[in-house]
Amino acid sequence: MNQNNNDYMHQLAQAINDVDEETEKQLKSLAKKEIKVGTVGLHVSTESIDIDNGRYFDVNEKDKNHKSASFPIKEDQYNILSNLTLVFDSENKLTTYSETLITKSSDKFKFTIYTDGKLVKDDVSDIDYMNDSEIQEELDKIKDQVKSKESQIVQPASQKDTITCLAAALGVGTGVAAAIAYACVGSCLTPPTVAICAACIGGFAALGSASIGAIAACFQLWNQ
Repeated sequence: MNQNNNDYMHQLAQAINDVDEETEKQLKSLAKKEIKVGTVGLHVSTESIDIDNGRYFDVNEKDKNHKSASFPIKEDQYNILSNLTLVFDSENKLTTYSETLITKSSDKFKFTIYTDGKLVKDDVSDIDYMNDSEIQEELDKIKDQVKSKESQIVQPASQKDTITCLAAALGVGTGVAAAIAYACVGSCLTPPTVAICAACIGGFAALGSASIGAIAACFQLWNQ
């Protein structure tokens, strides 16, 4: 990952905040509408979008306000980290969306990512695959550990230690941390053609209650 991409992801993570309950309802309604009318060109069935378990962000970046809605994709062949993310502008218009489809290939994570319906990544990583129950166990740890861990982040000595940083900050294993980072890295053009990289937001959202501040700190250290 080049430095420009690294800087962008750090800035994006810094720009993200959770929204209030009323905004969540609004974003859920907007997303349901876009999916129903077919604006979003899905490569999975609409029934597989877990619309009731979304995560919603306010994104203030480059003097522009966007809001995002991310939903897990629930199909047997897709890993629990798979998601659909939609990004809306300040006028509630859909600006971009991303499908992150994660599967198993020869005991490794495979990432198939579409942005605005176009394939942007179709790679088998070198990350050892973890099944849904293994990942869920790791994600459950975040709820209790992330607040205390964030203040204990150690500056990595090299770029590969960024994954260790994510794992320590989030209280999860390096496999989950590497999968989240891989889904984000290289999934958007540098610089992005739109203000927001939906694939990166989807990766952040997949971590559930994880601290975005901790994620930002670790991405800042990549390539240093």
